[in-house]
Amino acid sequence: MKNTLFWRLSASITIATITLFSLINYLTDETEWHMSFIKIEHQQQLNEYAKHAEQLYLQGQHEQLSDWLGTLQKNENTWVAIVKSSLTPTLGTYMQQEYLDRFVLGRGIDWKVHLYFNQNPVMEVPFVDKNTHFLIQLPERMRPGAYWQHMDLLLQVILPLLPLLLLTWLIYQYVMSPLQRLGAATRKFSEGDHLVRVRPSLGSRNDELTDLADAFDQMAENTNDLIIKQRQLIADLSHELRTPITRMEMAIGSAKQGISETELLPRLEKETAEIRMLIEDTLTLAWLENEKPILTGEAFDLIELIDIILEDAQYEFPHAQFITSFPPQLALVDCSQRALVQALENLIRNALKYSPINKAITITVDRRDKSVLIIISDQGNGVPDEYLESIFQPFFRVDKSRDKSPDGFGLGLALARRQIEAISGSLSARNLNETSLHTKATGLQMTITLPYP
Repeated sequence: MKNTLFWRLSASITIATITLFSLINYLTDETEWHMSFIKIEHQQQLNEYAKHAEQLYLQGQHEQLSDWLGTLQKNENTWVAIVKSSLTPTLGTYMQQEYLDRFVLGRGIDWKVHLYFNQNPVMEVPFVDKNTHFLIQLPERMRPGAYWQHMDLLLQVILPLLPLLLLTWLIYQYVMSPLQRLGAATRKFSEGDHLVRVRPSLGSRNDELTDLADAFDQMAENTNDLIIKQRQLIADLSHELRTPITRMEMAIGSAKQGISETELLPRLEKETAEIRMLIEDTLTLAWLENEKPILTGEAFDLIELIDIILEDAQYEFPHAQFITSFPPQLALVDCSQRALVQALENLIRNALKYSPINKAITITVDRRDKSVLIIISDQGNGVPDEYLESIFQPFFRVDKSRDKSPDGFGLGLALARRQIEAISGSLSARNLNETSLHTKATGLQMTITLPYP
């Protein structure tokens, strides 16, 4: 699934937001509900006011009641009244008893008081006759929700802040944890720990950050392999250089002893040429392995190219015999002539070195649907099957498996494979061990596969 991290974070934030708003709404409603009722002690006080007024009213002490109501209004800084509720229908209408039973002039003291109204409500306590009512506008000191604004600020701002901080911290940890591990691994890698890896420490997690960890691990693996190969290449190069240098030192020592330069100069020239070839091949191999270039952009005729290579090989190996099987023409496009020439020369020269003088080299070109096969077979002894991949490693030799000890340094096949890979092809080897018409075919067969449009 693409954008896994995006969808996980989106889902987490959405669920957390909905949950948070639902919780805030619930707490706000509950808090407002519980804060919207007059305190019990204030309800008792209002009931006592009504009871005292009723007592004076029923005793006929109207003057004292009037004075007391005035004092009450002044003390509570509010409005108080004793009223009659006389509902008289006219024009032949009548009042339903249900309406009369629930008719009120004000709010009951146990009713909910809306906190958003600026004006205090009028509270009502009916007398025993049900037609006389004690009315009082709720005194300010008895108004519920005195701290509602503070609670509203707490519920709407401070309360959401805490879970949002927690959610931010969790998201930060979820995102930054693998990045921190990646950063630590990068520092270790830069300090020389090329075996450090990130993906195993992330467990079963699977998202874009684990893809990044996989990419880092792959990079680290490739870089580590490349460093090992380069170290091995340098070590092998140093080892291979010792022999010609030693021979050159011996030749120089002989020259100091008075041996004729006519005998020494050819030797020095040969050793110098070998060293130059060794260094050039090693540098080319290192470039191909480090850069892994894709060499394309040229078009040429493959058959004509092979004919030229065989002519040059015939000059270098006068007794060489070739059995060829390929079409008159075969055009390659978007390829590299130089890389293919060098690879073919190495493979044909290698086949000639390991074939008996009276045995022929077979070269076949076969066109498939989307590929071209170039097959080069010699008639030597081949190589042990377990070494069929090792022969493409730099400086690898299996002298005992072939007819005779080769010249060179064991770089030819390694260069050939990397040059073929640079033109988007492949090179493989297999031993021939076939019997046909009472003839047994042995030797080593190299197969080049090239893309063909």
